[in-house]
Amino acid sequence: LVSCYPIHPEIFDRLYEDWATLERFQRTRGVLRLMAAVIRELWMGNDAGLMILPGSLPLDVPSVRDELTKHLSEGWNALVDSEVDGKRSVPYQKDQADPRYGKKLAARRVARTIMLGSAPSDRAQAVRGVEASRIRLGVVQPGESIADFNDALNTLQTSLTYLYSNLSGDRFWYDTRHTLRKTVENRATQFSAPEVEYEIEKRLRKLRKETPFSGLHVCPASSLDVTDEQAIRLVIMRTTDEYKASPQGNKAITAAEDILNNRGTAPRIYRNMLAFIVPDMKEMAALKQETRRFIAWRSIKEDREDLNLDAAQNRETENNLKRSNDTVDLRIKEAYCWLLVPYIDRDADMKTIQWDTIRISGGTESIVTKAAKEMARNETLISKWAPALLLMELDNLLWRDKESIAIKTLWDYLCTYCYLPRLANYEVLENAIRTGINSTEYFAVAAGVSDSRFLDLKFNQFVGIIERSAYLVKVAAAQKQIAEEQAARPASQPQPGTDSAVQGDGLVSPPVSGATDAPTTGDSAPAPRNTRFYMSAELDTTRINRDVGRLMEEVISHLTSVVGAQVEVLLDVNVQASNGLPQQTVRTVSENCRTLKVKNFEFEG
Repeated sequence: LVSCYPIHPEIFDRLYEDWATLERFQRTRGVLRLMAAVIRELWMGNDAGLMILPGSLPLDVPSVRDELTKHLSEGWNALVDSEVDGKRSVPYQKDQADPRYGKKLAARRVARTIMLGSAPSDRAQAVRGVEASRIRLGVVQPGESIADFNDALNTLQTSLTYLYSNLSGDRFWYDTRHTLRKTVENRATQFSAPEVEYEIEKRLRKLRKETPFSGLHVCPASSLDVTDEQAIRLVIMRTTDEYKASPQGNKAITAAEDILNNRGTAPRIYRNMLAFIVPDMKEMAALKQETRRFIAWRSIKEDREDLNLDAAQNRETENNLKRSNDTVDLRIKEAYCWLLVPYIDRDADMKTIQWDTIRISGGTESIVTKAAKEMARNETLISKWAPALLLMELDNLLWRDKESIAIKTLWDYLCTYCYLPRLANYEVLENAIRTGINSTEYFAVAAGVSDSRFLDLKFNQFVGIIERSAYLVKVAAAQKQIAEEQAARPASQPQPGTDSAVQGDGLVSPPVSGATDAPTTGDSAPAPRNTRFYMSAELDTTRINRDVGRLMEEVISHLTSVVGAQVEVLLDVNVQASNGLPQQTVRTVSENCRTLKVKNFEFEG
């Protein structure tokens, strides 16, 4: 106007003042028109509020909404309809779904307050949004519970697409851009199942084998990937081989049976050397969902420049990516919570494989560590074996009709048949044999068998190295051969004053009948000392094999090695059951006691 017409400066100043006054009048008139519309709607809606607060403004009314949004950029009307107020909005649906919110319009009142307090803010501002304390001031009427509105705010924070919050969670604001959380949810649904399974398997392959397992097979594609060797191996099944309680359609059992029975197109030989860890079907759903979320956050970080993220959003991405990564690792431990161990019940069907299912969830240890501890606790994997238990297995089945058995054959049996104990490695068997040979109670060992004679027979003595080509010999057969050899030996060969004679092959024979440790003539002979020993020990019921083996090696083996000592070992079992023992348990224990030739057993009461 000034450039077009020559106007006096005083006249121009007057015109400018009149224009500013008119603008203030227009704004005042707009506020009055807004408040008139608000009061009318509250009156018609029988609003019982004692005060008109920001949360009381009905933004679903066009006259109220248009008066507020006309000063904002495009896009806010659609945002109000979907995220703030109206029958199609998310807050309205939350109020309808929860009666605690619905009778107070809690979700809508919170959304209205955030909208009025944050919509004019700009992305360039260093501090954006309205504080949580001010949100409460804008919604809570006298006499109302603050907790209901706090819960409504938390509900909206996880449900709305355009509602932002700072890292500390105490400031909230609306923006016309999608939140990162909504972007992540949209991207998470786009990833395919193979991508999710690959991410899980990649983490599982970071696991390493631990004692006593000799090998670890992670997510084998087929049974051919699991080697068939005489060493205990743990197989971690694929994410699709899920376990469920129902035997019908159990993918985990089906996949485990295929690996147990076959190696590729050939049958598997050493089936007693395998154990399996499988995922739970219900836990796998949560694991896959969290894995999708992690991949989505990772893609957000990779596309941060294309998405034009600001500093706050970059920090949010880093924090959520780390949190999701830790959650996926935790969910893997929770999902892979079933340990499957094959076995055969000798009292039932000797051809049917049954599965001992053990839950190994909980704890911060790796699933391999938990599997090893659980198998040791349940004695489905033996790392230390007592010779008495080895002898029991031999007598029950393995050499019932024979005088001896090859150690190599014995080890093959233990690795092959699932009705036998599962040993961690050959050293466990070797230690049990070494301990048993150094005693008169269990068995002897021979280098070979020729013409019904045992070569290099060793009995009741220490043997350092147990060769796999050697033979275990029954005590009766060993004693018979030793007696025959003593009878055939010339009487002049034993040296006077000794209790035993050294044979040509280095074998020390038992003492000759009638020999004594000290002269029996003369009145000055000292009386023998320490002629009797007895012991009573309490065993841990969860570690019986360990305790018995330790007592055999550390105590009883020394006593049995004394010449002329007669060692008798008795097992005293005393059970107190205040509620009584079940009839099935009584029947089972009685039958097993008779089978094991227990002399005295009885149930009382």
